[in-house]
Amino acid sequence: MSATTIKLPSASVHTAAPRGAAWAASIFASVLNGLRAVGRHIVEQRRLWAETRAIQEMLRLADTYSASQPGFAAELRAAAMRLQSSRDE
Repeated sequence: MSATTIKLPSASVHTAAPRGAAWAASIFASVLNGLRAVGRHIVEQRRLWAETRAIQEMLRLADTYSASQPGFAAELRAAAMRLQSSRDE
């Protein structure tokens, strides 16, 4: 037994976009852009928080080493001040 394939000519079907599709896409794009902006803001706030915490930790460590290793403590304080000044720019 063999199969026979018949090719029938057909016209292409043109369909219109569903009602409200352009409006829904516009709203979705706006929401997505808003979420991206919020995400960038959160990332920036976390970075600033991490830098602040690093500065505080360096200063705390400098206080710990100030009696036993004053040179190292001074370097830690200088590094903390450099980070602080680069943050302020």
